[in-house]
Amino acid sequence: MRIKIGNFLVSNEPARFGLKQAEGAMKFAKDQTQVGAVLGVIVGVLGYQNAVAVDVAAANNAERVEIGLNKEEISKNDTEIGALQRENAELQREIAASTARQGQLAEIAKLFATGK
Repeated sequence: MRIKIGNFLVSNEPARFGLKQAEGAMKFAKDQTQVGAVLGVIVGVLGYQNAVAVDVAAANNAERVEIGLNKEEISKNDTEIGALQRENAELQREIAASTARQGQLAEIAKLFATGK
């Protein structure tokens, strides 16, 4: 909640240290000791709310949903690919039959269309 004090808007809720901030901090803090120091300052001194775990869980859930949707789309595509492969096989059979018929027609023309 924000309240106005003079010309300033002030929030009585603690600032949030979430996933985005943690990703930024990882450029500087590479191990647990360094992360502990960062959190000590951010949470302990500055009073930020540590929301990294909540944000990570939400991001993991979003990724899990995305993975599920992608797998579903792949399954649909695989079904469509199978149908197209069957259709192509039928078209190849029709081409082979037409090619064979052309050979027969050429033989008939050679034998009978000479006018003799």
